[in-house]
Amino acid sequence: MKKMMLTTAAILSLSAATAGAATMVSDVNVEADLTAIQDLDAAAHLATLTQDLETAIIERLVNRIAEDGATISVDIDELELANMFETQVDIDSSKLVGDVDIDVEGNYGDMDYTLSVSARQIEPMLAGEDVQYRMTSSEEFYTLMINAFADNVVEKLDS
Repeated sequence: MKKMMLTTAAILSLSAATAGAATMVSDVNVEADLTAIQDLDAAAHLATLTQDLETAIIERLVNRIAEDGATISVDIDELELANMFETQVDIDSSKLVGDVDIDVEGNYGDMDYTLSVSARQIEPMLAGEDVQYRMTSSEEFYTLMINAFADNVVEKLDS
């Protein structure tokens, strides 16, 4: 009887570990071209945009890197960082938009979607500040948009 309980416990533990297993990732690739840049403030980030986003995604997956795993490809379609006056007129005028393609080995769980992160979505991360009165063209705001985009990609990978 004791042996049967231990075997059952081992099977349940194995099942729980398998059910909670995160998708491993073998490659992350981010691309953007000149047409993705919508304003002068965004142009300042063109040289580092792809590397910044790629690094942010990889940082969230550091314990999930494997030779045989999913590949994540992101093609940035738009980066717009509106100034404070533009943001007061349209809070969503600051945005990062891209096509995300997640290919999981064995064709199980593949995803292809367009992701848009806007100023409205970043507002909760600003510790109670009103985004309409903030310089959304700032370095801090750019970093928050990159982080929110990377968070969403990893969240979708796990769903």
